[in-house]
Amino acid sequence: MPAGIIPLDLTSLLILATPSIVVLVFLWIAVQYLTVKEVVSLHELPGPPGGWYSPVGHLPQLLDPDVSPQTHEAWVARYGPNFQTFGFGPWDRRLFSLDPAVIKYVLDHQEKYQKGWQARSYVDQAIGDGGLVMAEGGIHRVMRRILQPVFSKKNLDALSPISSLKARELCSILRSLSSHEQTVDVVPHLTRATFDVIGLAGFGYSFEALRGEEDPLYVAFQRLFGSISGFTVRMYLGIYFPWLDEHFPDERVKTIRESRDVIDNTVKRWIQERQAEIGGEKASARADNSPKDLLTLMIQEIVSTAPKTAMVDDLVIAQVNTFLMAGSETTSLTIAWALYYLSTHPNVQSALREECLAIDPDAPNAFVEGIDRLALLEKVVRETLRLTPAVHSTFRQAVEDDIIPLSPPAMGLEAAGRRQGPTGISIRKGQYVHVPFEGLNTLKSVWGEDAHEFRPARWDRLMFSDRDAECEKRGLFGKEEKGRTAWKTWAGLMSFSTGPKACVGMRFALIEIKIFLFHLVREFEFSCPKPIVKRNAMVVRPIVDGENEKGQQLPLLIRPVERH
Repeated sequence: MPAGIIPLDLTSLLILATPSIVVLVFLWIAVQYLTVKEVVSLHELPGPPGGWYSPVGHLPQLLDPDVSPQTHEAWVARYGPNFQTFGFGPWDRRLFSLDPAVIKYVLDHQEKYQKGWQARSYVDQAIGDGGLVMAEGGIHRVMRRILQPVFSKKNLDALSPISSLKARELCSILRSLSSHEQTVDVVPHLTRATFDVIGLAGFGYSFEALRGEEDPLYVAFQRLFGSISGFTVRMYLGIYFPWLDEHFPDERVKTIRESRDVIDNTVKRWIQERQAEIGGEKASARADNSPKDLLTLMIQEIVSTAPKTAMVDDLVIAQVNTFLMAGSETTSLTIAWALYYLSTHPNVQSALREECLAIDPDAPNAFVEGIDRLALLEKVVRETLRLTPAVHSTFRQAVEDDIIPLSPPAMGLEAAGRRQGPTGISIRKGQYVHVPFEGLNTLKSVWGEDAHEFRPARWDRLMFSDRDAECEKRGLFGKEEKGRTAWKTWAGLMSFSTGPKACVGMRFALIEIKIFLFHLVREFEFSCPKPIVKRNAMVVRPIVDGENEKGQQLPLLIRPVERH
């Protein structure tokens, strides 16, 4: 050993090196802490405590419309617009977002984010494969392309007299029930009325449900939809183990099969009849300028624009079932919620009645020239759909690994000294994104501190030139990007969703809602004698507070309007 060198053992070396190691570790931590990560993973996002140990995670707080507004507000204030939650167990980590950039990206890119296979299996069992609501990929694009012109303004305006006919019929029934003043549960009457409208306008078929007729097809549809409105452990097992339903069907599966047999046979007969008409075998049965039902228009569109498309009967049947499932109850419940808000805001109701009475319902083109131009009616419909969208939330599952762009930095991730937060969230294949329609519709940052209050007057400014600019602040209006379609939201709301899977029947629903409200408010005064709460069971339903066991109901005190 050279002179002057003091030998060191391992312990001494470690002691001498410790300060250097501490400094290096500190510097590494500082760099990690102060450096802005461009992309963060889902598990790095902040989120509410618990959830991972519960079989239903945070879903009850997020999906119950009676508590979700308060939950959204509290959690966004604490964790920011993007945070992680848990679904069904600790392995089901989800992204909850009220960030317009995230929502727009997810809903615009349907090839990357689709409804989970469990949900598709659950619904497709009842309505058939290829229904527009649940279809994905190529099938959805084909059906959307075919159905878009079917639901054109011209076609739907021509069918508006059907809604008026059924609205008048409903008024007649309610007047017979309440010659002076009586409490009536309006939900079943509205449900039957809108079902009749879909039958006539959609398929040229008269269910006569409003008159109480027990048409076999109507009964089959009611049994079918009733079979998917609840949830049981056996149903859950059937989704994951299809052989159970195939070899050991329970009563629910048997009901679905029996109902589908009735429906499928009837719709196949309709298809044959329409094809014969279109082919000219019954050309004299319909004048060219007469209003045609949506089924006829759909088959015409298939023949004229997609002659090579293998549009088998099963796909048409799936659209028929979809129209009835998605178009009748959602519309009837929106009308019910509008009546509820009007009954709890009598001044608005009186002003709307005065506006409606100024229009002659028997005038030619009464809807196009009159009802559709009523300003307060438009505001009431918008405000109802803003506060209570028929579908409370939706979920999209990533079909591949992806990075979702953010707008504001995710709160909870900025460290001291950071000037900018992450710009994206990495999502793994199979993870879910929670899209809260109601939450997006009631953001206080957009609608103000009274965002959860029914105030149609808020639309005085937004209905005209300032509306687009105000709504565009939310980032929900699409822009042309490399040839992509510019998708927009209706009235800046998410009530009909947005992107390529936005509701294709939106205008049909709006026509129906406006016409029914127009006639009902002209004929009756409504008040609400009992407290009403919201329940989320596929769609948002009214429930009398404390009477959950009775299911959906909206008892209103109805008093006929006396005209002098």
